[in-house]
Amino acid sequence: MKVSILLLSAGMLLADRTKDANISFSGTVEYGEPYSHELPSGLLFKLQPTDCGWMINIHPPDVSNEDYVWPENPPVRQKNELFLDDEYDGDWESPLKHVHTIYFARTKRQAQQKLDWIDAFEHGDYQRAEKLDLPQSTLGEAKLFVLDYKKTIMEQKIVANPKDHWCADQLRFRVVVSRW
Repeated sequence: MKVSILLLSAGMLLADRTKDANISFSGTVEYGEPYSHELPSGLLFKLQPTDCGWMINIHPPDVSNEDYVWPENPPVRQKNELFLDDEYDGDWESPLKHVHTIYFARTKRQAQQKLDWIDAFEHGDYQRAEKLDLPQSTLGEAKLFVLDYKKTIMEQKIVANPKDHWCADQLRFRVVVSRW
């Protein structure tokens, strides 16, 4: 009896530790096409097509309107880590030249808590916001590395001030996920 309890406890401890182990996957996506990969936790990592690239999203399967990434990744100087396109400044190539570090809620409860934190902060309830804030170490983390891409010409772009008429095509990438 004691041995089985000990084995069960050890198994539960190891199961929690595996969620902190890194996993990685690679993919290729064509211009205008979506990409999806299921993480071991059941969440979906997605690249959703935009006018001239892709937007990164992570959410539960069959529930694309539950956003597990936006609250964790605010824009920095108006450029957002979630975008692999020219949405901000008309420069489609710049977002492909750096590693995109994305933080995400690992559970529905974490996602709701982060939305409640934003709501409290926006309403000036800073004490409540402080209690709701989640340490980054409790969130999931994904790093997207662009390995290679080709470019395709676009006659017309939706972006207000495109710098040129090119967009990314045949994007090859690698994603490393930790704390999933």
